[in-house]
Amino acid sequence: MIMLIIGGIRYTVSQGDSTAIQNAKNTILYAIVGIVVAILAFALVNFVISNFASANNSTTP
Repeated sequence: MIMLIIGGIRYTVSQGDSTAIQNAKNTILYAIVGIVVAILAFALVNFVISNFASANNSTTP
């Protein structure tokens, strides 16, 4: 989230410099990709833990 804010600030203060604008856009893009990866990793870990936890709790006669 912090990098997303930093990218927005860099975009705002770029003053029309095309290189600075492109760097700010890349910062924002990479921040969004990082957030998506973190959310997917969290979801994957929860999915695996919930499935293996239920498999280990089953009793066999």
